Amino acid sequence: MVQVGDQFPLMTEACEAIRRHVLDDGKSYALANKSDHKRFILTCKALDCKFRIRASNTKRGVKITISNSHTCTPATHYISRPAHSIWYLKGYHQALIINNQDITPAQI
Repeated sequence: MVQVGDQFPLMTEACEAIRRHVLDDGKSYALANKSDHKRFILTCKALDCKFRIRASNTKRGVKITISNSHTCTPATHYISRPAHSIWYLKGYHQALIINNQDITPAQI
């Protein structure tokens, strides 16, 4: 769970935690145009939704500064593309692959 005030040592760790938090909730996201090397901002892909999470670089590391929950309908997130991407699924199926090197993607 990602909350306002959570701190991370690196921006890449904060980005990964935020993306996993959103996808684990069964939601989807879009990267905001204002994201850069100093801040990482995710919004909802629905234009009328108030969802927003922002991580900003501070002197002590990276901190979550804004976290607004989704206000859109669940139908907005049906078959979310990032939730089916390999980087997200890899963490859940890594132990299965380690145990059986001959497993095919179709079996997973």
